[in-house]
Amino acid sequence: MSRNNLFKALGNAPEFGPHTENFFEKGRVSVDFYKPGEVDEMKKNKHDTLFFVTSGDGYVFNNGKQHPVEKGEVVFVKAGKDHKFFNFSLDFTTWIVHLK
Repeated sequence: MSRNNLFKALGNAPEFGPHTENFFEKGRVSVDFYKPGEVDEMKKNKHDTLFFVTSGDGYVFNNGKQHPVEKGEVVFVKAGKDHKFFNFSLDFTTWIVHLK
């Protein structure tokens, strides 16, 4: 069994500015905590990815379309597809689950 504490990653994030922290990795699953800076610098992922929006709101560009997102929503991005968050609030954060 592998364990980690969600609040540890949240406590390590600065109030402002970009922050990415690898939180958990086991087998075919990797989990990161992500807080973008003023601009989301995400690039295409090699693997299918889930984004769990944990605070804030904004928009996501995913597979050629724009969608509003807010706290509590989950976004799925297929491997190799362009995606990024934009026009997001300063408190925007998300957990990223990479499915390898």
